Amino acid sequence: MSTSVTGAARPHLSELLAPERIAIVGASRNPRSLAARYLDHLLRHRFPGELIPINRSASEVRGIPALPSLEAVDGPIGCALITVPDEAAIEAAITAAGLGVGVVVMFTSGFAETGDRGRERQAELTAAFRGSGSRLLGPNCPGFVNAAARIGASVSAFVGGHDIPSGGVGIVAQSGAVGGL
Repeated sequence: MSTSVTGAARPHLSELLAPERIAIVGASRNPRSLAARYLDHLLRHRFPGELIPINRSASEVRGIPALPSLEAVDGPIGCALITVPDEAAIEAAITAAGLGVGVVVMFTSGFAETGDRGRERQAELTAAFRGSGSRLLGPNCPGFVNAAARIGASVSAFVGGHDIPSGGVGIVAQSGAVGGL
């Protein structure tokens, strides 16, 4: 772990780029739902680590045992992908920060990009993560891809429909529209 200016322990970039365990909060059994894409894409690209679907009402998702909450996960979580809407997303992200999840990727929108109320909600997230030891990618983030580590943790339709070869080029995009091209 590295140490920030404030002295709080922070995860290395490897927890984002190559986590050993990924929890998908809101993993859906409905293959047509947007929330199902994270798990589908991770399976398609053969993520080599442990996948932990989080679903309050299902005991399994896509044949993988599911848990009802992040608190029910035994042991550390390198990355949590948050796909639930609104207040449930804020609650899940704050819980993840409290549990010390390395990196939280939050797909949910409706934050600073929407005006004053959204900025207040985003400030609540920022406060929860400050000093927690966890990092937040998002909110309103389509995810990330690391072809070398076989991680397709994105809702981008491109990621779901294409093999992404590993190579010597990296792309960082602020926009899902640009990053998915």
